[in-house]
Amino acid sequence: MKKLFTLIILLSSVLIGKSQSIVLYDVNYNDVTNGVINIVIAPSSNTTTPVLVHNSTNQPRTYKVRRSIITMAADDSTQYCWGGYCYTFGTNLSPHTATLAAMDTLDFAGGGFHAIFVSGLSSMCRLVNYHFYDPNNVNDSSSVTIRYCSTLGVNELASNANTVSDAFPNPATSVVSVKYNVNTDTGKSYIALYNVLGNELKQIALTTKQGETKINTDELDNGIYFYSLITDHKIVATKKLVVSH
Repeated sequence: MKKLFTLIILLSSVLIGKSQSIVLYDVNYNDVTNGVINIVIAPSSNTTTPVLVHNSTNQPRTYKVRRSIITMAADDSTQYCWGGYCYTFGTNLSPHTATLAAMDTLDFAGGGFHAIFVSGLSSMCRLVNYHFYDPNNVNDSSSVTIRYCSTLGVNELASNANTVSDAFPNPATSVVSVKYNVNTDTGKSYIALYNVLGNELKQIALTTKQGETKINTDELDNGIYFYSLITDHKIVATKKLVVSH
């Protein structure tokens, strides 16, 4: 699967100009370079959005990330992780860089980029732009804008979609509960738990289309984790979990 994806990227990179080495993909491997990722989120909830970053050249490249908050409500908050580091709400320019080998892709599981957004009570749309660039050549850059929209009826609208709830309690001590809805008749569905570097720690199989499952956290160290609902080999939703014993 990884070899096939690398081949697809290799073929598609021929269409990209030499001045632009950075190609951005969403979790379903759709090219979102200089585009928009649309996220529907309920008020007073949180969501995590991974972005895969690809170096389309035949040379290693080092990249940084600059965040620009275009629209956001006063009670919203957002932060992002890049190259194995997660930054606080006030950090717009990543202090660290990430180096990608020739034709390499940095994904969520490898400690790549993901944006975390916590929605306040407002029913509105917000825009946050992430600009990836080579600090040695600032003209070599690509960006993606994440559009977060929340409406009061988002839970009802999502009833027919693949969804996963916020974990409860959060922060967790020994165990958390997560509700899910799987709208598919094919493929394997499960919840995967990751540490902050994107390493998968465990999988929880889902045997029904709708219900509630539990994640044991008593053996985990204190810190930040992420869990994803995965159906048909695709990540359809990712959320944050804090463990504090």
